[in-house]
Amino acid sequence: ARRRVDAQQDAILLRRVIDGELMNVHSALTVSFDLAQILCLEKAQSARICVLVDLFGDEIMRLDKLTTKFQEALSDAQSLALGGDHAYIEPAHVLSAMLRQDDGPRALLQRAAVNVGALASAADAAIKKLAQVQGQEQVTVSRDLVSLIQAAEKEGIKRGDQFVASELFLLALADSKADALGGLGNVARANGLTRKSLE
Repeated sequence: ARRRVDAQQDAILLRRVIDGELMNVHSALTVSFDLAQILCLEKAQSARICVLVDLFGDEIMRLDKLTTKFQEALSDAQSLALGGDHAYIEPAHVLSAMLRQDDGPRALLQRAAVNVGALASAADAAIKKLAQVQGQEQVTVSRDLVSLIQAAEKEGIKRGDQFVASELFLLALADSKADALGGLGNVARANGLTRKSLE
């Protein structure tokens, strides 16, 4: 039976990767998550590669497929989750982080007639509703966020894009089901964030 990746297994895997035994594995680890984890490898004379994997260690996607701005938004979202004592990095964290970025998608959304101010306020309100866990030192990538990132990647593949940009994440959010993401997609659409407006 397959087992969850734990810290000991990740340490062994990292050692093997560094030793050159598993050159095709982008590995291991900083923390193990309940639903997903981000594994990072820094090898001599190579760029840092991070991979979002599921709890069995199977690759969901390589994070170096994301644009720099998208990666920065994920990092900022992690900080928001930690600062709020939240157990999970949720889509609302990422949306809020994106809307705060310099040279982020805010200008694109404004040109698309999205009510950016109201959308940012809605994202922040959604964050405030999240359950808090005191003493939280690590955060988990939520299932909803994994699904949105995967949907954004699929959209990029359809378009033939080399990298997954923040705009594709926003498209995935706009296309999300009405009963998903705690209603965040509904709020986004109500403020003008739709596939039609973005395209």
